[in-house]
Amino acid sequence: MQTSPSRSAARVSLLWPIVALVLVAGIFLRDGLVPGKVLLPLDTLYEFEPWRSAPAAPIEPANPILLDQAIVIAPWLHFAAERLRAGELPLWNSRNYGGQPIGGAYQLGLWWPPNWIYFATESPWFFVGVAWLKLVLAGTFTLLLLRRLGLSVGAASVGALAFMLCGFQVVWLGHNQTNVALFAPLLLWCVERCLERPSARNTALFALAVGLQFCAGHAQTSAHLALVVAAYALLRRAAGAPRRRGLIALAAGGLLGAALAAPQLLPFVEYLRDSQGLSANASADLVARDGAWKGLAMLVTPRIFGAPQTHDYHGPLGAHLNYSELVGGYVGAVMLAFALVGVLIGKGRARWFFVGLLAFAACAAYQLPPIYDALRAVPLLSASKLMRFSLFVALALAVLGAFGLQAVLDRLAGARRTFATVGVFALVALELCAFGRGYNPAVDASLAAPRTPLSDFLLEKQRTEPPFRILAVDGHPLIANANLFYDLPLLTGYDSLELARMTELVSKLSSDPRGALLAQEIRWFDRPLPLGDLLGVRYLLARGELGEPFRLVFDGPCKVYENPRALPPVFFADRVELVEDSAERVARLTSPDFDPRTALVERAPPEELPQFVQLFEDVLIQEDSLALRAYNVRSLAFDATVTSKRLVVVPAAWAPGWRATANGVPIPVERVDHALRGVWLDWGQWHVELRYEPASTRVGLWIGGATLVMLLVLLVRRDPRA
Repeated sequence: MQTSPSRSAARVSLLWPIVALVLVAGIFLRDGLVPGKVLLPLDTLYEFEPWRSAPAAPIEPANPILLDQAIVIAPWLHFAAERLRAGELPLWNSRNYGGQPIGGAYQLGLWWPPNWIYFATESPWFFVGVAWLKLVLAGTFTLLLLRRLGLSVGAASVGALAFMLCGFQVVWLGHNQTNVALFAPLLLWCVERCLERPSARNTALFALAVGLQFCAGHAQTSAHLALVVAAYALLRRAAGAPRRRGLIALAAGGLLGAALAAPQLLPFVEYLRDSQGLSANASADLVARDGAWKGLAMLVTPRIFGAPQTHDYHGPLGAHLNYSELVGGYVGAVMLAFALVGVLIGKGRARWFFVGLLAFAACAAYQLPPIYDALRAVPLLSASKLMRFSLFVALALAVLGAFGLQAVLDRLAGARRTFATVGVFALVALELCAFGRGYNPAVDASLAAPRTPLSDFLLEKQRTEPPFRILAVDGHPLIANANLFYDLPLLTGYDSLELARMTELVSKLSSDPRGALLAQEIRWFDRPLPLGDLLGVRYLLARGELGEPFRLVFDGPCKVYENPRALPPVFFADRVELVEDSAERVARLTSPDFDPRTALVERAPPEELPQFVQLFEDVLIQEDSLALRAYNVRSLAFDATVTSKRLVVVPAAWAPGWRATANGVPIPVERVDHALRGVWLDWGQWHVELRYEPASTRVGLWIGGATLVMLLVLLVRRDPRA
């Protein structure tokens, strides 16, 4: 099927606006293009040991609010790249929390296509490259949407620029939120196409966009986006969109998109079911009420209370409330004025949806009742950070601003219209570039994971000793997850989910009340319980002195103490007790007089176990023995000789997906000591292997792969209705 001349001309007319967006994004990110620099706030690590003592002179972070990029985004990408280079998928992380299903931890973005560039190269240019790509795609998709809504190329270009460099895109540029946010205008564009011309190709295009945004690495933003897109489809249809079959096409596309993202969604749901994060976020008040009017004021003047990059921010603070949460709706004073014009005299019924979206999103983002309170009452949605609906404040203002500009341009003609368009585009570009200047700093690439005396000491211990864990007693030395840069194992971590049972145990090592929410929130550990010995904590990091039984083995700004009572990575339980009640188990495990070699199980041992087979000669077994043969990131192996039924305890986190074999025969992996792993063995000599192979990933890959093939066929086939 040939493309009509009018359609070809329409596509050519978009070329120069896209080129302009590309250039503006490049200018905005110019600091990250300097050789030797990386658009990643690694300097934020230098507030903590051992990095703080590494340079000769103190390093002050350019924007300390961006710490999450250095302790979540970058180390998880590094970890995934290392595991893929070793020939296995990064599904389990044994270096934090005693183990976590990192493949299900949404923010890794394992199946987000741009991340595979980093997995293959680990290039520092990746961070500026992906930032540029996200900005350009956000602008281009907004341009397509506005053109679809009937606006001229000039008005659509300015609206696209406003969304490309809006507050949400700038403050979350290095985070996964913007991976998802860039799909907002694309999905609305797909809705328009499907409602106007429902076809297999348009359905497949919508499904592909839905699947990609689900894989982009931020579940909360995906949930917000799904709500807005569904509302848009229903309201556009109710407003007279011509094809009823369009809603059916969109529903089918949504289901196919979820199926495409199954490799991400199924492990996530499995992890979420056993997580601490869901209940912690749902029970916490994630915002402070006094942020309402101040957040609205920042829509007009984003630096009215200062800014993090200038180190003078003095606006509202609270649980998860900071500058980045409040300024997301900013699109500049110029576009704000045009948005008002768009509401008053703009043309087109579609704009009324964005008027409603602006009101709804503002109430959600700035905690205005009754809409905010109603959303907080919705299960699951209440666990998301509703202030991030500011994304849709920015999108609505950008769209309404484009409608307003269109109303003004319609009153002009010829050169005056052209000059006005170019002038407004330049003003918006200057205003938004000035707003975002310095927020995402480029730092010296040499700051990435430098060698320090402390890291060298711990790495040498790791090379020469059996596997162990490290616990930072006070402050945040070797702050998680930055330990992954050195491949060092910490008992704690930084993840918005966390396995609930491990959190329950780890929090008992501290009197910090914040540990009741998440282990990542714990600021100090002051309870030297036998539980720490059970969890294999051999080395403790502390700024002050620790008493007996801990022994100082490394002195410096951050001291290292050895715990001689730490148990090995696998051991025989001396006693086994059946304790079915969860609260009773935790009370026993956290008692000061608990014997860590006593295993508490939740169910009776199996009556039948694989029998040892003597193949060549009689085997004389006189005493029990245990020898660790391998301890890898998502697997371990040991040899055991037992004279009677014994329980082998592996003091690492249990999770669905752990499989075990004894001499090649599958055996169950028991949940021991509330949150840990164990296997029962009968008389004989055994080679036991444990490996993390979750069915959720395997099934998800089959479903996602089959769906991808189907969508590609639908996209490339000839469709006379497309």
